[in-house]
Amino acid sequence: MIICGVFVCAAVLAYRFQKKIDYFIAFSMILMTLISYLFLQIGHIEIGLFCVIGINILAMVIFILICLKNSDAVNKYVFTPGLWGTIFAVAFFYIFSQGVDISKTVDSFFWVGTPKLLYYSDDIEFARTRVINIIHPLLLCNWGYLVEKTCVSWNDSMLLLSKNTLMFSALLPLGDVIANKELSKTNPQKQFAIFLLASLLIPCMSFFDEYNQFDADVILGVMLGMGLVLFATAIKKDDFIIHIIAMSYIVAALLTKRSGVIFVVLILCGIIFLLCNKKQLKLSFLYIIVNFSFYVISQLTVSKYALAIAGTLIFGLALSYAFRNSLVRKVWCIALVIFAIVGSVGFYFWMNKSDYYREASLLYIHTIFTTGYSHVGNFIKLSLVAFGIICFVIYCGVRYKQLVKKEDNEAFILACLTYFAYLFIMLFLYVVLIIPANWHYGMVLAAIDRYMVTAVIMLLCVTFYIIVQYCKNGAIYVLFICLALSDVLGFSKYILERNEAPKYDAVTDSGIVLDMDTNIGYIDLKNGRSMAFEFAMYPAKSTNAFSGHEVEENGDELISKEELESRLSGNEYIYIDSITDGFVSKYSSMFLNADDIKAKAVYEFNEDGKLILIK
Repeated sequence: MIICGVFVCAAVLAYRFQKKIDYFIAFSMILMTLISYLFLQIGHIEIGLFCVIGINILAMVIFILICLKNSDAVNKYVFTPGLWGTIFAVAFFYIFSQGVDISKTVDSFFWVGTPKLLYYSDDIEFARTRVINIIHPLLLCNWGYLVEKTCVSWNDSMLLLSKNTLMFSALLPLGDVIANKELSKTNPQKQFAIFLLASLLIPCMSFFDEYNQFDADVILGVMLGMGLVLFATAIKKDDFIIHIIAMSYIVAALLTKRSGVIFVVLILCGIIFLLCNKKQLKLSFLYIIVNFSFYVISQLTVSKYALAIAGTLIFGLALSYAFRNSLVRKVWCIALVIFAIVGSVGFYFWMNKSDYYREASLLYIHTIFTTGYSHVGNFIKLSLVAFGIICFVIYCGVRYKQLVKKEDNEAFILACLTYFAYLFIMLFLYVVLIIPANWHYGMVLAAIDRYMVTAVIMLLCVTFYIIVQYCKNGAIYVLFICLALSDVLGFSKYILERNEAPKYDAVTDSGIVLDMDTNIGYIDLKNGRSMAFEFAMYPAKSTNAFSGHEVEENGDELISKEELESRLSGNEYIYIDSITDGFVSKYSSMFLNADDIKAKAVYEFNEDGKLILIK
């Protein structure tokens, strides 16, 4: 009855406000947030989830109808490049994340593709996070629309109150608004104020660390994609202001994560190449100076990364200037330099360590075409490579049917080159470095692989920008309907049939009543090896898990009993997912009955501080 009542109220109010799209969108956003939050706070997690799903369906259907009736205005103000790029990037990542065991993998696609817009904290409750995951695409759409349509002072105060990824989402459409210059005809002061928000706040956001490190990979890709889109727009319109905004996005990408330097270098080399080809050398130097200066200021030192940026860009600028009269020569020159460097190193290893090289190559091929996780972590999967292929096929279809402008072609080609260059770099690192590395160093290299996600989202932003730009009318609504279906069907299936269900069932079947204040420790021997523990507040994910004393692959050392007790002291209950003989022998004194120690079991502390089996 409660769910039916919510649906009826939502339908009535949505119909009442359908002629005023601003009110409807604001209402749907507020309603979804409040309803989900209310049910979660009173402990009805599943009801809250189904309410959000139902409201999503209702809002999507009515929103599509409104869009169809107001297609011209909607295309101008709602379907902006960054918005579409982000929505589809997140939606595709959800689809490709099906079947990933998020309890085991902190960098799985499910978490990588999900900026947690609300309630973010290090020990965020899993139930709450699931609701945020579901409402993210529509919330992003609503928020972006409101930011564009409301007064600047309200935008400013709301943005500054939100020190999380919502700030990034809110600013994504601004560049396109400025690029279209819709506001300049009626309110020049407002346009200038929005320009200040876009050009000044975006780089500053990079200093905030409230967002999760894996969300930052997504943000990095969005910033790079938006930078390319705005660069193409600036070239088309020959507008210096838009160039400045494009620089702001690239600077934000540079400052978001230190590891993003390699992407910025690759993209800026392409931008400088294009500018030199158009004989805009001053603008090329400006892109170099702005990025180099911001990075030095942010690091408070001329680090090796800053020197790498400056050296690479100056080299690219000199190379482009030397071959300024021949586009073909430039391309061949750059390709030959890359081939010579990488090829010579590869040839050396092939001649001197052929067995090792072949083994590494086979392992690389194996990890590309598998959905499991190898001992080095989540290396370049087929799904990430498939994203690039999908984008290329979609673009070819658009290119065949429509006359795509030269500048948009250049932006897409630059995004593709960056994508494949990073894929090639990962192959090089994998083959040359991963086999001789020890376990710890191997994990460091595996972490680099996460940024394939960045490359994919960057490519998606540019791809869907071109789709929205050239495939209007029916095609855009087909894409939107597909998003609605994946939003509801994909997310609900993942929630109800997720791999973590056995853990959740083990806890609930033991008679424990879960609420937001229940603390449950989580113990897991990673991959069945006695080298590390993971701890998390159940039912939260294990992103902030504590890693124990890491040892060599053939070692058998565990953290001390005292340290384990200290780590578990703040929990009311303990869930043990997997154990080994070493675990039983070393920690049996912590349990009231050593015979009760087993996997997939829940324990609680008695009056003497001993763990007793609940189930």
